[in-house]
Amino acid sequence: MCNSLIPAAYRAAGADPADAARQARQDYPPAPEPLPVPVMDNHTHLDFPDGESPVGIAAALDAAQAVGVQGAVQVGCDLESSRFTVRAVDLDSRLLGQWHCTPTTPGLCPARRAGGCAGGD
Repeated sequence: MCNSLIPAAYRAAGADPADAARQARQDYPPAPEPLPVPVMDNHTHLDFPDGESPVGIAAALDAAQAVGVQGAVQVGCDLESSRFTVRAVDLDSRLLGQWHCTPTTPGLCPARRAGGCAGGD
């Protein structure tokens, strides 16, 4: 995982006050009105499932595109999520991929283990 916060889908039941509301939700809310100008989502984690209904990469991007989000940057932050990112980018041209290392995850960043990341902290 990229940070110390556990994604909602992986939290133990009862660990979050919003769990009851999340568990009561059977599906996703309706889509918002389309944006007035096209945009790009600059940080997504399509590998973090949420809700009762799994959504595939193409379906998520189709839903986003319907409201004006033309593409997204899928972020990998460990080996598993980075492999997912490579596969996802290969599957859909609306995605760009990025590998990300944060100050809160020094054990996951090889450069940090070696003494620091390029460009400083």
